[in-house]
Amino acid sequence: MNTALLESVLVSLADGKPHLLPPMSAQQRSEILQQLLAWGLTPKRLENQIYQLEQPLNLLDQAVINRTLHYGKAVVFRCIDSTNEFLLQNKSLPSGTICTAEMQTAGRGRRGRQWQSPFAQNLYFSLLWHFQMQANQLQALSLVVGICLADTLAELGVENISIKWPNDIYLNGRKLGGILIESRRFERQKQEMVIGIGLNLAMQQNAAAQIDQAWANLNESAVRAERNQLVATLANNLQHMLLQVEQHSVTPYLLRWQQYDHFYQKPVKLLLQQHTIQGICRGIDTDSGELLLQTADGTLQRFNVGEISVRPLTP
Repeated sequence: MNTALLESVLVSLADGKPHLLPPMSAQQRSEILQQLLAWGLTPKRLENQIYQLEQPLNLLDQAVINRTLHYGKAVVFRCIDSTNEFLLQNKSLPSGTICTAEMQTAGRGRRGRQWQSPFAQNLYFSLLWHFQMQANQLQALSLVVGICLADTLAELGVENISIKWPNDIYLNGRKLGGILIESRRFERQKQEMVIGIGLNLAMQQNAAAQIDQAWANLNESAVRAERNQLVATLANNLQHMLLQVEQHSVTPYLLRWQQYDHFYQKPVKLLLQQHTIQGICRGIDTDSGELLLQTADGTLQRFNVGEISVRPLTP
């Protein structure tokens, strides 16, 4: 397929208005229309070679994002298997590199779950960072990233943001996004980490059929974020936060966890690999990021970030 021609057609149709397709063969036109359909887009033929998308698209623009970044470079794909996987596999990329895409075919969340990644409806974003720190100093990194995301959204004017330990962002009590941190390289004093973030912006109901929990879109709030600006703002804030962590540790951020803690002082159950534990969430240890759970006998138990899920305890 002529990828340059495909890109030209996509960018032209993105405004949602009728457009005459550029000159091309019938086979090229068929291939391009099939690719748009494979991405979940629905180009409607009006007359002759005039087509229109049902909905306008706010497409990612690599040049626009890179002009706004304070540090590092962004790589933008229309479709990729996984933005995290791209950074994990490309060993020569420098610290601060960002990968984002309109769509992921193999997006993944925590505990091996699939991350729903429809075309141009959400934000799929990964950041590579080389830490000059020991691994045990970074065990609460997902919590700190969550605080940074919550701060960024609050600064943009989004209200009712909370974080579910250890890595989910909530809006109005429903899941807005998630964080997946993976390691590319472990050494005693150097860690290469990939921080993956997914945020629902304007996901349509039909794209969320396989999601098994209540979810939210950012456009439910009063804020309408331009996607390129949102990527750059998140990247700049995350990079600033990571520099602060390297200089001062995670503790200054963890001290602010309680203001966003979705389950603080609420009854919850922890889903472990073999069993569940019930109790009252008492926040976190602000040095380690461990979850604090008070059980019925009054014992305060600690749980590390790992293969644990937290759920509300309903009557």
